[in-house]
Amino acid sequence: MLKSEIKRMNMKKALSIYLSVIAVLASCLWQDGRVVAQDAHLSQYYAAPLAINPAMTGMFEGKYRASLTHRSQWMFLDKAFTTDYFAYDQPWKKFGFGAYLWNNRAGTSTLNQLSIILSGAYEVTVDNRNIHNLTTGLQLGAIQKSLDVNNLTYDSQYDKYYADGDFNPNISSGETFGSTTYWLPEVNFGIYYHYNNPKYKFSPYVSAAGYHLTQPRESFFGNKQNRQPIKIVGYGGSKYYINDELYLDANLLFMRKKNNNTINFGVLGYYHFEGSDYTVFIGPYYRNKDAIIMHLGILWQEYALRFSYDVNTSPLKQFSGSRGGFEVSLTYTKERKRYMPSLIHRHVIPQF
Repeated sequence: MLKSEIKRMNMKKALSIYLSVIAVLASCLWQDGRVVAQDAHLSQYYAAPLAINPAMTGMFEGKYRASLTHRSQWMFLDKAFTTDYFAYDQPWKKFGFGAYLWNNRAGTSTLNQLSIILSGAYEVTVDNRNIHNLTTGLQLGAIQKSLDVNNLTYDSQYDKYYADGDFNPNISSGETFGSTTYWLPEVNFGIYYHYNNPKYKFSPYVSAAGYHLTQPRESFFGNKQNRQPIKIVGYGGSKYYINDELYLDANLLFMRKKNNNTINFGVLGYYHFEGSDYTVFIGPYYRNKDAIIMHLGILWQEYALRFSYDVNTSPLKQFSGSRGGFEVSLTYTKERKRYMPSLIHRHVIPQF
């Protein structure tokens, strides 16, 4: 019984180490002689507009907007993979200004990526009726990547004569790193279009953005030939207004970095309780070859509280029991005028 329990614990620890190594490799994936850095993702990407297109900065009805998101992934491990996102933006005439912090920590390896980004947008629309809305945006900032090598373990450090084959801390890994921390410049650009005609029940939107445009050099091993490739992000969808209480919002997010593609798509149904300050929404999403995601949330006055849970569908589900990631976000949007109960109204940019 004791040996069985030790074996189970060792397998769990081995899986934790395996996923941590995968996280490191995912941040330094070698393809065609170049490093391909994989960016973290959010299931509630619609709640983080600055992270999917700079052109969305400050393009909303209100004085200012602040949002906070926390994601915990693979919680069955000793140390879950976590993502924290904080953003602030506000409009000013035809401009939008803001900033966001995005921190990602990868489990046992404590591979950490911190993004500190300033964001600005400009509305170039010449349509006075606001039917055709076109905006552009630019982001400047820095990314810090760090790795705590003291928490990494290797197969050479497992001793069959030590604690029934467990990890032996007295054995050196023999691995060397050129640096455990480095900074990268970040330059991003995007464009966003939204069609908003009150005569029709639908309100489509589409955008495209490029991230890591300077393709900075990056490496933990001192290899100056490794560059971070450009990431292309496409986002689009449409709202469909069924009546004064109910509307649907279907959208798709596409991200491509080198030869790696990620596609998220789904639909949310919003229902406003007539005569109240409450709107609830629910809907399913899917991330290709990875997860089915359920979303649930509530809008109350100037607040939006959202929850989502990933059900893993990748080969990892045999280890995770299909458990993926839990995500929660809170957004506060300060209205310009006194708050009105009806939350189903049209915006220059779809409200996030």
